[in-house]
Amino acid sequence: MIPYLAGAQTRPAAPPKNHVQIDFELDDLSGAEKTQTQTTVTVTRGVSARSQLFVAVESHNRFGDPDTQISAGLNHVFGARRVMLSASVGAGVNVQTIATREVDVKAQVRVSEHLNPFAEVSYSAYRADTQVVVGTVGGALTWKRLSAQAGLQLTRASVGPRVIREAGTGIGVKGAWRLSPKVSLVANGHVGAEHAVAKTIREAQRAIKAWGASAGLEVAPKPNHTLSISYLYQDRERVYSVRGMVVSGAIGF
Repeated sequence: MIPYLAGAQTRPAAPPKNHVQIDFELDDLSGAEKTQTQTTVTVTRGVSARSQLFVAVESHNRFGDPDTQISAGLNHVFGARRVMLSASVGAGVNVQTIATREVDVKAQVRVSEHLNPFAEVSYSAYRADTQVVVGTVGGALTWKRLSAQAGLQLTRASVGPRVIREAGTGIGVKGAWRLSPKVSLVANGHVGAEHAVAKTIREAQRAIKAWGASAGLEVAPKPNHTLSISYLYQDRERVYSVRGMVVSGAIGF
């Protein structure tokens, strides 16, 4: 899971195939905060040479409140595989702290073999009349052994009709360096407004700065089979810090 450039997956849709990915995150929070977990299962189904449907189920246990969110969407490639569009909608099930509704739209343009600029807009609505909008512009770079993505995030949060209205900015990066045909070093990081990485209403309503980074290894024993493990650290402007482990496995068939 890459939380700082998060959103619906955008990838070329040929050839059609099934794809299942499972992400598990275990976080140890500083101070009196409780240990939290997050599990995400994403199933993607190719319905044509250009289109994929996907469904994701996220199970959260953050700040002691268990929540579940279900989202579904579509990946589609237009023209001569130069424009990729991904859109999804999500809803919380009996939620306490995470978003009750989410909408995410992402477009990516294939400029060359190595460069793909993208733009993404996501909207999240929480209980207590809290809303967060995050717009991201950036680019994906592929060069020899390096695959990288960077984005500038612009956020706007509102709580109530006139209680809080504020904006913020953030920068997120992620990348992979292929050490061998089967092993890659993976890393990501972010710095900026807390709203850019908000996953719960508690975070969405806090006007603080945050930064974080993670690093680990990804192994691909077979084509379309991957397993990765990463260590992460996040600092929420010294309000609290997070140390965690992320394990991800994916299989295509």
